Amino acid sequence: MSWIFSKPKTNLPAPTALEQQRTRQIESLKNLHSVVEVLRDREYRITFTVVGGPLTLQINLPPGFPSVKPEVTVQPAIQHPWVNSQLQVVACPALLSFTVHSDLSRVIKDIMEEFQRNPPVFTATSYGQPPGGAPSLPYSLHPSTAAPTLPSYASTYGSTGPPEFHDYVRDTNVMSPTLPATRGVYRPPTNVTTGSQEPSFSFTKYQMPEIPVSFPQLHNMSIQQLQEFENDEGKLLGIIEELPSLVQLKKDRKEFCEENEKLARENLSKEPEIESLKDSLSEQFTILKDLKSQFDQNVQKQQELHSTFNPGQLQANLKIAVMQAEEASENIAQEFLDGKCDISTFNQQFLEKRKIFHLRRTKEEKLQQLLVHQGRGGGGYY
Repeated sequence: MSWIFSKPKTNLPAPTALEQQRTRQIESLKNLHSVVEVLRDREYRITFTVVGGPLTLQINLPPGFPSVKPEVTVQPAIQHPWVNSQLQVVACPALLSFTVHSDLSRVIKDIMEEFQRNPPVFTATSYGQPPGGAPSLPYSLHPSTAAPTLPSYASTYGSTGPPEFHDYVRDTNVMSPTLPATRGVYRPPTNVTTGSQEPSFSFTKYQMPEIPVSFPQLHNMSIQQLQEFENDEGKLLGIIEELPSLVQLKKDRKEFCEENEKLARENLSKEPEIESLKDSLSEQFTILKDLKSQFDQNVQKQQELHSTFNPGQLQANLKIAVMQAEEASENIAQEFLDGKCDISTFNQQFLEKRKIFHLRRTKEEKLQQLLVHQGRGGGGYY
């Protein structure tokens, strides 16, 4: 009867250390309040309340978890330094430095505490309008939010995003983070004046503080003490945060945030002046259109006058006038021969018509000479 109490045989392999760690991480996550399991061992959801309304964290565990860090997204749409445009939490330090030995529940708590400590700004697409019906403002300028603990990527790290804090170089049981040397940083103008002088802008490269290749305070520690740092993420982060280079980096980041906010406020203060200049420009443009219309009309009139008083056209008109004057004098002579007028009337009318004929003929010949002279390069008409 011993077979009744014996352990049942199974062909399933024993779980690996990574699978056991994954199970422990999921169990720690389930211990949080109001956790909803959407898909077993894959997807979980937590809803909590912040200033402005309820907020939901969607936690997705990839197949490689916990070797691969989890993906945390936010619903509804918000603006916050830790959240990118795809509503993914990407700037949480604990999430960036997530390792196999990290505590998933602690990471989620850090995210929730950050949103409660520095409430996000709900965008217009979240609930139809921003909180309180006020127009949507940038996070750093919203009146209901405190100063953010982390700036946006563009203002601090340039266009390449934040450095990967979990990128470590192992050397004799000592870990040191590797960070890029320089980042592009915008420097605000230093000689802005209100007169006619134009402000100067400069774009310089930000020199990152020098990162030590080792931690001298760890050199005299035993293997057991170093193992404690390996297992206790809090102690390791505490040493890293006390590094002079990291302290200087945080100080520089704060200064850049203040400079960006100051520059944004200065830009907003110039909005009335810009609107006034836009109105003035619109008025000047209307005047320009009227003047251009008048100019086009004058050009058309000039072309008409030019075609009327063109030397070639004048010569043609004079030839016609000469022929008309000669024909009129010939008609008077024919009437006298036919006995239709007496000699006194004939003399008066005939002499007048011949005078007109000879004047026009003289003008026509003179104009012909001028045109020939001009064609030979002799200059103007007179």
